[in-house]
Amino acid sequence: MLPVYRELLAAEPRLAMLVFSGDVDGIVPVLGTRRWIRALELPLAAPWRPWTSATGAAGARGAAARCAPRRACAPLS
Repeated sequence: MLPVYRELLAAEPRLAMLVFSGDVDGIVPVLGTRRWIRALELPLAAPWRPWTSATGAAGARGAAARCAPRRACAPLS
C-alpha cells in the first residue's frame, strides 16, 4: 500500500490524512500503524498522541466509533 499512498501524495501534495488505529485492533495494531506512517518518510504536523475527550480517552477501544461515537469523534470537532 505504501506505493499507492506515495502516488496519491505526489499527485496532491496538500492532501491531508487522518490515520486512526485502535489500541486493541487485531488487524493493524498501533505499532504497525506507526511504522507504516514512518515508512512514508513525510514530515509530521504533530507528534503521536492519544485522542482524548472530556470523559477520557476517545479511542479507548477498537470499536470506539460504533460503541461511543460522540467520544470517538470529539477530537475532530
